[in-house]
Amino acid sequence: MFRFLRPISFANDVDKHSKLFYPGTRKYIISAFGEWLSDPDSRLFWLKGGPGTGKSVIAAHLCHAFSSSIAAVHFCIHTEQSRKDPKRFVTSLVFQLCQRIPSYHQRVLAVLKERGSSLEEAANYQPVTYPVLRQDVNPLSSPLACFENQSDRGNN
Repeated sequence: MFRFLRPISFANDVDKHSKLFYPGTRKYIISAFGEWLSDPDSRLFWLKGGPGTGKSVIAAHLCHAFSSSIAAVHFCIHTEQSRKDPKRFVTSLVFQLCQRIPSYHQRVLAVLKERGSSLEEAANYQPVTYPVLRQDVNPLSSPLACFENQSDRGNN
C-alpha cells in the first residue's frame, strides 16, 4: 500500500510548529476542539484564519494534545508540488486512515475489489479513491480529526 499511495510524512511539520505554541494561549480553540470531539453529531471542525494567525501552530498543538483522536494530517506548502497536489492529498489521507482505522482499511480493499480495481489503479485514478473517503470514514463511536493546513505564505 505504501508504494502505491505514496503518503507524505508530516511528523516534522507537526514537531516544528508545535514547538512554536505558547502555553496558555488559544484556550478557546483547544476547548472548542475538545467539545467537538465529544459531540457525536458533529462531523466538521473548521479552523480558519488569515495569514500569520497561527493556524499551523494550533493545528500542530492539537495533533499533540489530542493525538489519540487525530486520524490524519496534511500540511500544504505552496512551494512544494507534492504537498499542494490534490491527488497526493487524497492518497496520503487514505493511507493514514487505513493505518489508523483497520475497518476503514478493509473497506478500502473491499470497494476496490467490488470495482475490480487494484490499489495501484486507485492511487492513479482519483474517482476510485474519492468515494472511498466518503464511505465509512469513521466507523468508530467518536469523531476523528483530519487536519489539512494550507501554508498561506506567498501568493499561491
